[in-house]
Amino acid sequence: MLKKLSFLMLMSANYAYACQVEAVIVEYPLYNVSKSDLILEAKISDSKLYEEGRYTGTKSFKATVLQSLNGGFSVGEVIEAFSANEETRAVCPVFVETGKTYILVLSKGKDRFEISRFHAAVSDDHPNYKMFIEQIKRTSKK
Repeated sequence: MLKKLSFLMLMSANYAYACQVEAVIVEYPLYNVSKSDLILEAKISDSKLYEEGRYTGTKSFKATVLQSLNGGFSVGEVIEAFSANEETRAVCPVFVETGKTYILVLSKGKDRFEISRFHAAVSDDHPNYKMFIEQIKRTSKK
């Protein structure tokens, strides 16, 4: 099993932050399956970015469900989700783009679905996207 990760260093005057960036992985991090409330393959229809502060990731998005890999949504349903309010030393934003399709790992917040920066969305242009979908399906059936 080949796993390769790279790190992005963010430098400031007094601190250096490291963000784990997926380079090449051939196996989906399946621990996400058992710990998640919802895993979907979905197409993003509306993505809004944060406009304040130095955090520039996705603030919220709407997506159309293409298939539910873990959870109770039907094909064609539209969901709305928000970035989880997480405090970390590293600023590693979640980005999802309007018009693209992703594997989304979501959790239930108090009154909404949330996406964590620790469960990065995987887009369908990733070379192992289809294999990841199959790995998740096999794991979620166990």
